[in-house]
Amino acid sequence: MEGIIKKLKGKYSQNKQETIIRNYYSKEINKGKTYRAQHLDHVLFILLLFFILTLVLIIRSNRILLPIYISLISIFFIANSVNVLNKKKMKKKELAINEDLKSRRVIRELTQLNREEFILYVKDLLDEFYSTEFRLGEDGVDFSGYINNKNYGVKCIKSSLEDRILSKKVGEFSNLINNLNYDEGIIVTNSYFQEDIKDNTSLILIDFLGIKEILKKIDKFPSDEEIRNYIIHRYDDRKSTVTSQLKTITFGKIVRLYGTFAVFYFISFFVRYGLYYKIMGVVVFIIATILGGIKFTEYQRVKKNNLYISK
Repeated sequence: MEGIIKKLKGKYSQNKQETIIRNYYSKEINKGKTYRAQHLDHVLFILLLFFILTLVLIIRSNRILLPIYISLISIFFIANSVNVLNKKKMKKKELAINEDLKSRRVIRELTQLNREEFILYVKDLLDEFYSTEFRLGEDGVDFSGYINNKNYGVKCIKSSLEDRILSKKVGEFSNLINNLNYDEGIIVTNSYFQEDIKDNTSLILIDFLGIKEILKKIDKFPSDEEIRNYIIHRYDDRKSTVTSQLKTITFGKIVRLYGTFAVFYFISFFVRYGLYYKIMGVVVFIIATILGGIKFTEYQRVKKNNLYISK
């Protein structure tokens, strides 16, 4: 029996997580609509199409059963075709959303690094990508190492994502590389380079997109599973925030709301715009009642848990 309950709980938890994931994607794609709301819209559209098609066929043929039969068959194939197209469209958009979330995660990670930490981050990245070991550099070169028997000097530029690395800075590092007798040079930034710079320099320029590509190639880019967990955890965090906000509601505040309702309603009999005050009073009364119900439910749940613990 215990094993069955455990399986049911696991199934419930899995279904809940899938619902959270579907709702997140649906809201992102359909401007705030949940998966259920979007599905309902789809069903209503199919039903409306069925009734319109049936009505047209009945009017044209002066029959009832045959038009209904034809409409059912037609709508069946239309619904299946639309469903297949929607799934492909949704899958494509979900992949785009995942890619965006992964990029944001990398951006957050890079943003939290100071310059020294960014240099070490890039060093570890290039160590693994080029299968070599870079060493800390000097004289304007953050670190250096050999790639295919060539000595590379590397410069890391930590900047905001909105900034663009200018050609002047690239040219200065190129001259430095030549003066220090390095064979080649690499500039890595968490931002982007000014347009057309890559076509006018022999240096290897790695911007944020380049970092993403390297992370993907060395299998360090966030996975789809990590993004799923992120979506679920964000949902749980928001739910916890709402719950904590509800806990700040005290019975004293609820009583004061009822008092406000009484004041509004009483004043409505003596002022010119009495209806306005009555409406405001009713609104306050409804809010107080809802909050009171939530608080009472919470109280009963806590009381039940305390009784269970005391046993």
